[in-house]
Amino acid sequence: MREIKEASYIDYIFLFGMCRNAQTDGSVKRALEGGGKILILYEDAAAAGFLCYERFLEHYNVLYAYTVENKRDTGIFTELMQYFKDNKILPVICVMSVKAKSYGFVSAALKKLGFKCEESCEMYECDENGYAEWERYMHEKGHKLTEMLERQGFVCRLFSESSPELLDELYHSHENEFKNHLYPRQYFIHGSILIINTRI
Repeated sequence: MREIKEASYIDYIFLFGMCRNAQTDGSVKRALEGGGKILILYEDAAAAGFLCYERFLEHYNVLYAYTVENKRDTGIFTELMQYFKDNKILPVICVMSVKAKSYGFVSAALKKLGFKCEESCEMYECDENGYAEWERYMHEKGHKLTEMLERQGFVCRLFSESSPELLDELYHSHENEFKNHLYPRQYFIHGSILIINTRI
């Protein structure tokens, strides 16, 4: 028998201590601090998986989902997402890299639940007069951030290292079907970092 319940940070620590790391802890804390929750699926009274999410403006972001190893391929993730989607009045968004090991499975599960797959590109910048500040930021935090993203399967690169096709897509991104809310053309003279991901 399966049951899904809301949980606390203490519940997460005690029930999923074997899978905890900096990323999972950070995701759960961010969920609870961002108006979201942790959902735990119990199977025969034992914790089989969890999902955490935050509220962001007019939608919800799924921050992390985990299934206990011996329960994988039994529909735990799909059931958590179905429950989450059915009990929310705002749109639900999942973001992950196409290079993530679980991308194929997650993408297929979400499409079955009615999610639409969209590609997105996010851009980080520094002020044109603040290059020294940008270097300080990169030294203190930026390099750690890019390393963390790369461990998750994202690709971080400078404009100068990007393909002409990618640059052209970014240059015209405010005109395409996704209607990028930024106007990236003005940033092409800077060495901003690109973070490429896929939004599902």
